[in-house]
Amino acid sequence: MYIRKAFTLIELLVVIAIIALLMAVLMPALASVRKHAKEIMCRSNLKQWGIIWKMYIDDHKGFFTEDTDWIWPLGPYYSRDPKVFLCPMAMLVRDDAPPPPEEVDGGKFHAWRNTEEDLDPWVTVKGSYGYNMWMTHSLEGTRTADRVWHTPYIKKGFMVPVLVDSAGSGQTPWHHDFPPEYDGQIYYSEPINVNEIRNACINRHNEKTNGLFADWSVRPIGLKELWELLWHRCWYSRNCGEPPDYTPPDWKVEAPWMAHMKDYSRVPPAGS
Repeated sequence: MYIRKAFTLIELLVVIAIIALLMAVLMPALASVRKHAKEIMCRSNLKQWGIIWKMYIDDHKGFFTEDTDWIWPLGPYYSRDPKVFLCPMAMLVRDDAPPPPEEVDGGKFHAWRNTEEDLDPWVTVKGSYGYNMWMTHSLEGTRTADRVWHTPYIKKGFMVPVLVDSAGSGQTPWHHDFPPEYDGQIYYSEPINVNEIRNACINRHNEKTNGLFADWSVRPIGLKELWELLWHRCWYSRNCGEPPDYTPPDWKVEAPWMAHMKDYSRVPPAGS
């Protein structure tokens, strides 16, 4: 007589427990792989922006934009492709954002939204990258003629950021800007021109952000390293009235959530 064999309840429970254990072990690893893939896609977007900026500059006698607007002047070069504006980690505008045409800031994992109402019909763009406004000719706000770059043909271009992961479409950092007091705090333009580096100091890629530099290279940037980059011509220079005793932020006091992160201090000694 044929006796039909079957799994016992205990055997089924053991199999389910093993599957659950494997899933518990693998899920964090899969999540890490997904984040890493998005980080690579983000850098790929910035590489595309490097090509776009190079084409624009070649057509404009080697200079960046006249003012802080970069979205619309570069329009003919990116053909309004919305994907190139968005880091995969920050593709959606905040849920509480008012409807267009009002412009809104982004965040750590949210895109900003910018509207050009002079166009007919007006056009809205959302993005996750911000322009280093020291690259322009504009002297609005706190920018001064001795600090703006104008052109990418400069020494140490690998240290001069052009476009970075950002909660806004642009920022004008100063070396004395305070870091975010907490993970996710950004610059909201009030008061104006204060701590704008916070737009770029967003923990979007595992204590790093991504950046396109003036030599058209793209690489990760440690959050503390943002204070060591050459945002403008006089960053740490004694020729522009910068304090000779300048030191990086006191991370333990000003931004405890960043205190454990890697240090990148390249501050020259006083008097140099």
